[in-house]
Amino acid sequence: MKQRVLFICNRNAGRSQIAEGLMRALFGDQYEAYSAGMNPSSTVSPYTVQVMEEAGIDLAHHRPKPLQEFVDMHFDYIVFMCEPEQPCAQCPRARHVMYMEFSDPARFVGSDAEILEGFRTLRNSIRDWIEATFGCP
Repeated sequence: MKQRVLFICNRNAGRSQIAEGLMRALFGDQYEAYSAGMNPSSTVSPYTVQVMEEAGIDLAHHRPKPLQEFVDMHFDYIVFMCEPEQPCAQCPRARHVMYMEFSDPARFVGSDAEILEGFRTLRNSIRDWIEATFGCP
């Protein structure tokens, strides 16, 4: 039986979407991955979609999801990927809660190429952390 993991960030447009896609691609045989936002955006960042496409992972049809969508589910892990902007009043139940802050891609500035490079660095950092944390020893 697969373990369930919910990745949470503020807007569910970058970090948590990247983590969900990577978890499914790397360890989809062991984990069911989901993502949500405390205050979800209206769309997934096009930079997120692009850097994940470069990694062979299609997020083009993903949508930001509110945390409330998962409130009745039970998870093995909930991973907060940011400092929440507000308290988690309706957090789903989980056996383990983890906090792993990653750079907020909404704060990346510069040219499109510079922002894209920031998203690539973020993707690679999240991938390295997922492999180290959830991969086989």
